Amino acid sequence: MLIWVSLSIAHVLLLTGLYGLLFRRDNLIITMICLEIGLLGVAFLFALASLITGDLIGFITFFMLLTLAGVESALGLALVITYYRLRTSIR
Repeated sequence: MLIWVSLSIAHVLLLTGLYGLLFRRDNLIITMICLEIGLLGVAFLFALASLITGDLIGFITFFMLLTLAGVESALGLALVITYYRLRTSIR
């Protein structure tokens, strides 16, 4: 039962991120947040698949995706700060 609830939460995270990426492109920060939410949903699905199958590869992929999300957040924040300094707006 707990696995199905976790899978549902992961799918909701993924679909929320995809919805934001496709339809909410008015602000750069909102777009980046939606990208992070979608990436978190995918990472969570990998961890759950690894838990269900008993394989370690899913957890390794989970940690690699979280590392990638951290790097992407830092790089995205640097780009937003540079863009704001040039244009004085992020819209």
